[in-house]
Amino acid sequence: MRMRMKNQRVVVVWVLLLIGIIYLCTDRRTKYKDNVKALLAKDKLSTSTEGGQVRSLRDYYSYMEYHVNWKERNPEVFINKSHPFFKDRSDPVCDHSFHDKFRDNVNTVLKYSFSGIEKYLEYLGLDDNGIHRLTIKNGANDDVNETEIVIVTGTSSNHFAEFQGLVKNLRGTIFKQYKNVRLVFYNLGLTKSQLKRTIKYCNCEVRSFPIRKLPKHVSRPNTYAWKPVLIQLALKDFEQIIYVDTSFRFSAKNSLNTYLERSKMHGIQLPFDLRPVSTMTDERTFRFLGEEPCSFYGYTEAAAQIFIISRSEFTLQAVIKPLLSCALQFGCMAHPREVSLLSCHFEKVMHACHRFDQSVIGIIITRIFNVRRDLVTIDLPEIGSVQREDKANIFPSH
Repeated sequence: MRMRMKNQRVVVVWVLLLIGIIYLCTDRRTKYKDNVKALLAKDKLSTSTEGGQVRSLRDYYSYMEYHVNWKERNPEVFINKSHPFFKDRSDPVCDHSFHDKFRDNVNTVLKYSFSGIEKYLEYLGLDDNGIHRLTIKNGANDDVNETEIVIVTGTSSNHFAEFQGLVKNLRGTIFKQYKNVRLVFYNLGLTKSQLKRTIKYCNCEVRSFPIRKLPKHVSRPNTYAWKPVLIQLALKDFEQIIYVDTSFRFSAKNSLNTYLERSKMHGIQLPFDLRPVSTMTDERTFRFLGEEPCSFYGYTEAAAQIFIISRSEFTLQAVIKPLLSCALQFGCMAHPREVSLLSCHFEKVMHACHRFDQSVIGIIITRIFNVRRDLVTIDLPEIGSVQREDKANIFPSH
């Protein structure tokens, strides 16, 4: 009898202790929510949306500030000093650094200044009203089934064989891996014969590119200003896209599902290269955006062969809009004599050459995520590789 009463008392003590722990955790969580609400009430840059399941700027701010450890410096996002490129070289001295708070870095990007491109942003759905309309459409299955994989690409006539190689690769990989795949192709300057063959044999959705409605420099292929435009044109119709260059080839066994889910969480996924952002970017681009080049020296440049992008208020406002604005305004992404800028002079530690779209997306993503850029990084071998010499002729010419 005494033993039973003793056991009962022990059980009661443990139950009371458990209740106390639950109360403390609940109280702490409630205080956190109250603090988040207070912060968001002061945040004039973030906006909310009505209807649909979307990630607003304020939702993303609270998620990133509560769930991400910003003191953790992932070494993979920084330059590997053992790489031969850095032999016998020293880092530039820099008194500038990124903000400690995620939202402050986002707000820096939101304050990038552009002019004379308002009509283009409105046409492409990236004015304030356009972004609102696009984000409230999320979750409404407006043009795409939730399980559909949307792959987007485009090319001109000189990469036609390379594009056929991509189609051949997709048929042997992604089209077998997923039941519902849509390939969207933008015609960037095919010949009449090439376009006819593409429409007949590609089994893809062929779209025209509205070059006459854009600034003149966008028509010059080597400015790469067309790529952000192409991406936004697709995001107007689809909640999630996979943009690929025609030179990209998917592996038969890949981890695409992982990056599709990460894209839904963080808005974008992309690979990065080996050299510093500031080495591979023209100084005029940094100056235009009001960024200090040496702040970016320790971070590797973005690679642009594949982007996985999910449409949200955060993605459109903080990533795509500044990227596209820079592409549209001559003197930001594109500069005079663009072909000469592609040649790298590696005797220079800073501004050895310019990578156009790679340079600008590298600045934006590094500014926003900096030490936790691993959250948006694709480990390229897990998905595929760039194979520029892999060409095909699978669209019959007769």
